[in-house]
Amino acid sequence: YAVAVVPSSVTVFQTYNPDQVVKIELKDVSGKYHEIYSGKPEAKDACPFQLMVEVEVADYEADAVKVTVDQSALGSWCEIDAVKLVGEFAE
Repeated sequence: YAVAVVPSSVTVFQTYNPDQVVKIELKDVSGKYHEIYSGKPEAKDACPFQLMVEVEVADYEADAVKVTVDQSALGSWCEIDAVKLVGEFAE
């Protein structure tokens, strides 16, 4: 993202074969990754689907989101349309 923020949540917008996301990490401005979500792939009927993850406590500024997808549960692809990083500007 163009501007780093102290993260409060991440939303992954999925439009085909949702809920194949197994890990979400935030990259801080020094290049270190912070895992904020892990799960198992599941088949979901609801589509589109939004996976929203709250960030409990962040003592860093994030400028990127890394999403890991495991498509083995369905044997097909998962479409992600957007990833929203929400947070506050550091002072």
